[in-house]
Amino acid sequence: MKSEWTRRSSVLPRGLAAVATLFLACPACWARPASEAPLGARERFPPRTIEIGGSLSELSEAESAARALSWVERALTTMGAPETLARFGPFEVTATGTLDKSAEGQGFAVGSASPGPYEELFVVDPAAGRIAREYREERYDGTFEAFREAYLGPDERLYVVHDPPLSIPARSPRFVEERRRLERRIPHLALAELVDRAPQLRLIAEDSAVVRVQAALPDGTLLGVGIDAERGLLRRLTYVAHLSAKGDTEVTWWFDDYRPVEGLGLFPFRYGSTVGARPHTDMTVRSVSSGGLERFTAPGGYRQIPEQRPDETEAGQAPSLELEEVFPNVFRVPGVRSGFAPLVVAFEEFVVAVDAPASFPMLGKIPAEETDPAPFFGWHSERLVEAVTRAFPDRPLRYLILTHAHEDHVGGVAAFVAAGATVLAAPAVRPVVERLLALPGGTRSGGQERPALHFEGIEGRRVIADDGQRLEVLP
Repeated sequence: MKSEWTRRSSVLPRGLAAVATLFLACPACWARPASEAPLGARERFPPRTIEIGGSLSELSEAESAARALSWVERALTTMGAPETLARFGPFEVTATGTLDKSAEGQGFAVGSASPGPYEELFVVDPAAGRIAREYREERYDGTFEAFREAYLGPDERLYVVHDPPLSIPARSPRFVEERRRLERRIPHLALAELVDRAPQLRLIAEDSAVVRVQAALPDGTLLGVGIDAERGLLRRLTYVAHLSAKGDTEVTWWFDDYRPVEGLGLFPFRYGSTVGARPHTDMTVRSVSSGGLERFTAPGGYRQIPEQRPDETEAGQAPSLELEEVFPNVFRVPGVRSGFAPLVVAFEEFVVAVDAPASFPMLGKIPAEETDPAPFFGWHSERLVEAVTRAFPDRPLRYLILTHAHEDHVGGVAAFVAAGATVLAAPAVRPVVERLLALPGGTRSGGQERPALHFEGIEGRRVIADDGQRLEVLP
């Protein structure tokens, strides 16, 4: 994942020594900018807050569920019932707009709005129960990231990466829930699921403008549903996601500019999302058409590789991590998290680690999907600390170098602080680290014991060395 800061790292053998150079820089600002939410996202409601007044307070749970269901069914009928989707057959939706990754604590400028070009494509095959999503994101350096995920059956998924050209097929029972999360991005499919979950619906508020319904999803998430009372259209879906750098944060998907599509019904030609008060995506649908089945297979010539993901057991555990020596006294640690192999440098009397990996939510689904679900968000780094301690039982973990403040690289910092490591990072990263240490879930103890933070801001050249090893950290 690209950092918002310039980063260059090298580990080069020099006799018995190795040199590692890391560039760290401060983000411009960590303050939240005052920006207006996109059209359709201005009226938001927290799904965990239930405010029932007047006659609604007298409804029994069954009556509340029945009235909520009537509104959901009305919206589904107005927009196009599931039978309409089935008759229409496979269809493809293309959209263009912007993505501001700073809203989720990622991107080039975390502290200020930095929207970039973004393209999204969906293919839905209702009869076969298949759905695919593809996106193309322009990075801050002018390059592009293009990726596709296709759910081919109850337990079958295909990832397609376009650069380098790879296809990654996999089977797992967890794909049932992953597919549902993606299907909720299509308003018709989201409403159809709510009809099937009628007993879990509750009517939260009802007036002449907006009807608010709450739904309990299979994973326990409470989903807020906003329906246009006058037109009977789905306007927004809201839930609470845990962002390790921000804590519990409200995420809202909004839908607007409904237009008729022949044979399909009404479809939103504007949609987007907000994270907290920050706009995240703002998209315009360019086409809705039949077809798109080619998205369920990998293009010819793409190299097939197995899924690279920690093999978790039902108990939430995983095989022990092993350090792989790539140069003398320089190690990588594969398997900590999918797509992540942290660096460890061993000195004669202590050890240095680079980055504190954590899972992070992928906001392209409803609710967000964790990249690597874990018992607590600092679990991946706690496993890494245990592996380093096991490999070097007589050498303390003295330093943790944080390359940048994206939560997938800094989210597990509590495990390293608990082990006694001094954190080396850009000065502006310190508030993020302090915020993480104040949250529960950073370690197995749940934050009951919070050791003192030892933090060293890197503003000039910082050298860590002994007789056989030299490591330089540059701002």
